Amino acid sequence: MSATKPSCRLECTNPTHVIFEPTQDSFWFFLITTSCSQGLTYYKRKLRCVRCFDNDGGKQADLDSKIETFIQKFQGTPELNLVGDLLKHDIPLVSSSVHQMALAHFSTYPLDTLVVETTIRDPRSLFFNAYTTLLLGKSGPQRMGDFAYPPPFYQILEEYVVLYIQHVYPYFQRLGWPDDAEWPRNGPSLRDPRSALHETFSFLGALHIEEVVVAPRWKHGMLRERQIKLIELVLRNFLEQLRAILEVSIGNENLRLVEFGRVCLLAGLSISSFFGSPRLRSERLEVLLLRYLDEKDVNWEVVRGLDKAQRDFEGRSGEWERELGGWRLVALPINGSDSSDAGTRKNME
Repeated sequence: MSATKPSCRLECTNPTHVIFEPTQDSFWFFLITTSCSQGLTYYKRKLRCVRCFDNDGGKQADLDSKIETFIQKFQGTPELNLVGDLLKHDIPLVSSSVHQMALAHFSTYPLDTLVVETTIRDPRSLFFNAYTTLLLGKSGPQRMGDFAYPPPFYQILEEYVVLYIQHVYPYFQRLGWPDDAEWPRNGPSLRDPRSALHETFSFLGALHIEEVVVAPRWKHGMLRERQIKLIELVLRNFLEQLRAILEVSIGNENLRLVEFGRVCLLAGLSISSFFGSPRLRSERLEVLLLRYLDEKDVNWEVVRGLDKAQRDFEGRSGEWERELGGWRLVALPINGSDSSDAGTRKNME
């Protein structure tokens, strides 16, 4: 990091305010120095003068402190350039307030959940990897795989980021399982249920996965408006399901974990195997599906019957059982031999 004071000064848009010249030991000095040296201007444009900064009160100051902590974690690491990209990136995909929320969130992570290890070429944190992929268009510090997220999905992607930070992460933290990597040192599983959540949303921008064509179709002007709406409906219902699963009052956290993972798997499969797959080519089918989804009346008997059939299939599938079984803290009777579990499961359904 250069110790030379940057040549630029930041003028406030309010002409009655003073020019803001940050001190060399300030967080903003770090940002401006990096911005000037690399010719990037995002934070240079967004910084305000001292009076504007002070008027934001303690809430903004607390947020800035957390972001400064996030920066300091990476001093002296090979990932510092990645962090510089993340800080200065023009972020059309998420709002500025959500981006700041994300940086403050990452400031609470231990450094070894963010940096690259010698034998693992991506960050240990799957959410950190997912977020950098959203903003930078590449996966992981090694940039393995191209991503280009279609603008119509920016809103639902932002909702995913907010839900993870405000609801999903705190829940797993309360369980003593904050690290969402698939290779936790002391975690209960080699397969984290959150990995399916992150993967589901990555399908929207992946250009290198043959079975998912959402981003390639958008790139070539072939993604139809009705297909976009169907995918949005699926993902918004998915997020609502996750929120309900995390908020419902139950006495069995193993059941909650299994249901959380199950819903994530189903959402991912619905995108990769149908709504986002090359097989969905019929405009007529899209029209019929949207017409059905727009109907106000719901036949709950049919809904419950379909759900039961799906769960019966899952119970017979050895592969599905292995996927779900990896997420249990202790053995859970899937078929509901325990009456209390069965009652709780019914409430969640």
